[in-house]
Amino acid sequence: MNENASPSVLPARPSLQRLASTLPYLIIGVFLLLFLLSAVLGPDMLFYLQWAQVFRHLNTETFLFFGHTLSPLGVPLTQWSHGPGLLFSLCPAACGSLSPEDPQVQWIGWGFAVIFWLAMFRLLRRAGIGDVQWAVYGVLIAIFGTHMGFYSRSLGSEALSQTFLVLLAVWVLSRERWGILDALVAGCLAAFLVIIRWQLLLYAIPLFGAMYYGMWQARTAQSPWRTSVLAALPLVPVLLGLVQVGFTNRWMTGDFLRSPYSFGNETFKSLDFARPELATVLLHPWHGLLSYHPLYLLGFVALLLLALQSR
Repeated sequence: MNENASPSVLPARPSLQRLASTLPYLIIGVFLLLFLLSAVLGPDMLFYLQWAQVFRHLNTETFLFFGHTLSPLGVPLTQWSHGPGLLFSLCPAACGSLSPEDPQVQWIGWGFAVIFWLAMFRLLRRAGIGDVQWAVYGVLIAIFGTHMGFYSRSLGSEALSQTFLVLLAVWVLSRERWGILDALVAGCLAAFLVIIRWQLLLYAIPLFGAMYYGMWQARTAQSPWRTSVLAALPLVPVLLGLVQVGFTNRWMTGDFLRSPYSFGNETFKSLDFARPELATVLLHPWHGLLSYHPLYLLGFVALLLLALQSR
């Protein structure tokens, strides 16, 4: 017997290989099932469903069942965004009464959660250059270390917005070449973010930058007219969404540019660039990002280290 001979390696059994390849998907499936079983309606969902009933019946008197305050234009007043209600009203076959007791509302919320995590898995797998294990690890970190896990089981505007945001990211980053339909879909996904909360358009700006960079790189392979059309097309749905938000603002406040969220003699605003309150957003013990999800700090440190390494 040759002592210098290297030991032989036994090939893995096909059954074990199949188990290893399917285990990551089983893990994600278990967590999706747990989300579905523990899902609840968010605290503001009742108000979004009021908007759904308004769109379904084309009658704003629905708001009068919950209060008798009228806007400066005489329209029944509501403070909450109309976007989530509009999305629910587009499902006439799935929804019945559009009330919190309607089980179909819960099913739609579950559907958004499933779509979000499948898209998130695909996004993380792409970031991991096809590594399924790293994608699963990223999903678990997102569930336990960020707000995404909570929002996936508490149906509200956040659950809807994070779904459209990750779909936009997957759509933009998976395009090798931009066509008319590709650009239009990207614009529509961003428009959904706008009507849910117009401030969420800030999150779409980096993705639009990546999209326009891809269009710019392909400009030599197509006519200038086609490049111009592709660049302008995504902005059309976004502008329509902003106009829609503007009209809703006018109905509720009398001002096209003033949101119902700006009230109390301008002492409260949901977004104020003049006073960003970054320390409060990050460290406040009640609602601070790092107070609830300290793993985000690792992300900030990683970005800093990557920026230093790239120099």
